Order: sequence, then structure tokens, then C-alpha cells
Amino acid sequence: MGILVFGGTFNPLHIGHMFLAEELHLTYNFDPILFIPSNIPAHKETDTSVSADHRLAMLRLAAELYSWMEVDDCEQRRGGVSYTIDTIREVYAKRNPEERISLLVGDDLIDGFCDWKEVDALAGMVDIVIAKRTLPGLPDFPFDHTVVDNQVLPISSSDIRRRIRNHRAYRFIVPEVIFQYIEREGIYKQSDC
Repeated sequence: MGILVFGGTFNPLHIGHMFLAEELHLTYNFDPILFIPSNIPAHKETDTSVSADHRLAMLRLAAELYSWMEVDDCEQRRGGVSYTIDTIREVYAKRNPEERISLLVGDDLIDGFCDWKEVDALAGMVDIVIAKRTLPGLPDFPFDHTVVDNQVLPISSSDIRRRIRNHRAYRFIVPEVIFQYIEREGIYKQSDC
């Protein structure tokens, strides 16, 4: 089905992200799945104790292992607040795809989606793919979309950061290359989240 944009803070990338991406790749034939780490998220508080460079480095390590996974640092290169419409425009300009780009949106973001920058233009440019994260049912959503029947793994980056800070187990809820990177770099030990 072409390019699927998977944006987020990925702070850190965990097996929930990877499992969902693999499900979308295998079930819906998305290739590549383009992971785009935000610089400053427009609609989410984020732990800033770990640099954007670390988040990007971890994504790139994971992407080396999977042919269908790519990383684009466009939001970090642009700086400032990350707006999805700007990212989608940049991905179209750089890649000039033959098919429409698909945009992955978690069901936890649906309630606020209409507040996104230039939401009508955004919805007109992409095929919206909604993945289950937390909600038992989907609220009303005024744009054309596809809801995927994905398995939800109850893992969050904020919980992983807390586990690291509190010296608790986390090795098997992040990809091994991410675990090795976190341990080597000593990140998340003093997180403010």
C-alpha cells in the first residue's frame, strides 16, 4: 500500500511500536513504514531530559534490522514545534510517491485531531489509518479513515522511563539494540517524567 508515516516522540522506541509497525507491514503491506521522531510535539507533553539526537539514534539502530522500516529526521531538522501537515508536505516533496501517503494515528489522539494545524488540508492529503491504543470504541471521527484490528500491547514509553529511573526491569519491552544503547549511554536515569 505504499508509505505509512508513523510519527511520535519514540522516547524510547519500544516493542509496542515495533509490534504495531510489523502488523501493519505484514497485514496491510505498508512498505516503507516511515518513523518520524518529533522535535517538539504540538499536542503532547514530553520528557525533554533525553535529547532528540538520542531518540533519533535509537530509531536508526532499530531501522538497520528491518528492510521495511525507515527513519526520517525532517521534524528535528526543521526545529520548533512539529506539525504533521508540514511533515506530510515534506515527505511528498522528497519522495514524490505514486500513491497517497498513509498516516498512522492512535485512537488516543482522535478526540483532539480536529485541532491539528490545517486539519482539513491534512485529511485531504493522506489516507488516515487509526490504530487501537487505549479506547474500547472509536469516537466520532469526521474524516475518511481505516481502523486496523491491531493487537494492543500495554506498554508506554513513560513507564519505561520510570522503570529505568527506578532501577526496574525493562530489557524485554524494548528492542535489544535500544536496551544496549540506553545502558551504554546512561540515558533516562535522571528523567523528570
